[in-house]
This record gives sequence, C-alpha cells and structure tokens, in this order.
Amino acid sequence: MFSEDRALARLAGAPTGKPRLLVVEDQIMDDITSLLEDEFEIVPAESFERWCELRDDGTLESIQAALIDRHLVKDRPDDSLGTIKVAEYLRLHTHIPATLMSVDVDCSANRQLELCQKYRLMDVIRKERNGRVNEDGLIAAARAMTDQSPRGRRERWRRSVDSVLFHVQQAELFGRGLGRQRLLTCEDERDAIVRLLGRGELEQAEARIARFTAEYGQSTAAAML
Repeated sequence: MFSEDRALARLAGAPTGKPRLLVVEDQIMDDITSLLEDEFEIVPAESFERWCELRDDGTLESIQAALIDRHLVKDRPDDSLGTIKVAEYLRLHTHIPATLMSVDVDCSANRQLELCQKYRLMDVIRKERNGRVNEDGLIAAARAMTDQSPRGRRERWRRSVDSVLFHVQQAELFGRGLGRQRLLTCEDERDAIVRLLGRGELEQAEARIARFTAEYGQSTAAAML
C-alpha cells in the first residue's frame, strides 16, 4: 500500500537498488540522511549499542560502504574510541570500505595516512564546515567508496593491500611478526599487486589480493592478539 515510503521499505528490508551505506553517527544523523538518501539506502547506527545489533544480526552482509563518526558522545561523553572499534571490526572481518568522519580532523597529512592504513580507511574527512554539514565532502566520500569503475576499484584495493602491509610491518616492529624474510616477501607481493593495478590488470590483481589478504591479513591479526 505504501511502496514509495522509504522508511517503511527500510523497516521491511525491501531492496531499493541503491548502495547500502552504514552511517555510524549520534548527533547529525538526520542531516546526513537527508543529504545522501537520494543516492544511497542509509542504514543508521546512532549508538555503539545499535552498531553491535547490526553487527550481530547479519546486516553487514548487505552493506557496501560505511561512514563512521570518530567519536560517539551523545549518550556516553567518555566514549572516544567506540567508533574506532567499528572501523577495526570492519577491517578485520569484512571487505566493507569505510571513511572516518570528525568535526576535528587532524591537519597532519602523515597522521591521516597512518589512520587510513591502520584502519583500512578510504579517507578521513570533516563532517561539518562552518557549523553546517560538510555536503561536498560527505557526498564525495560516499561515492568514492561505492564507485564501481576501474578507477574506484583500484583505489579501494590499493587501500586494502597498503593496510595489510602496514600491520605486517607494525607486527615485525614490535616483535610480534613472523620474521624478517616474511616481511620482505609481503612487501614484494604488495608491490607486485600495485604494478598489476597500475597496468589495469584488475582480474589478476583481484585474485592476488584475495590470496594476499588471506595469508598476511589473517596471520597478522593472530599475531596481534
């Protein structure tokens, strides 16, 4: 009876044909939803508890990308790490690309790069500018994460392999790695994948990325425990 009602469609789990975008945000969710809902089906998580429910009920299987606020503070002012935990879970257990949002983005390019590598982020962006929602930044971030063109796929895959290598390097640095030779082998394989991506050999690159992530991503995660 109400087939055009988007809210009811989301409640019923009806597909809209749009990319499903997880948004973890506790203060300006309505603004972000209004901005992006014409292009994306928004799956909102307005608290860390709600995120846990979505994580546990299988919702993540249908998510194409995630916008994650860096701090959830509305209900728990001391929760400065809640959404970092979300980003870390997505890195370890899914292939979902994520972008971190914050009202206070670190100006250091090196610091932003480290965050992207550590949590396999596509970007770190300001969610607000001059007291208003950062429309251009949020739209660009959501589109980049769901871009199915060869360029969009290359960008996401490059972030993925760089993140795996970062964690292998960190594990070796802090004495939790699997040996210097394994690190060198990982670096060589990552470089080979980057060359494939640069030449546009996407099918070959995709297969090697799957093997690379399975071998080095999982072993590094185990070493970090």
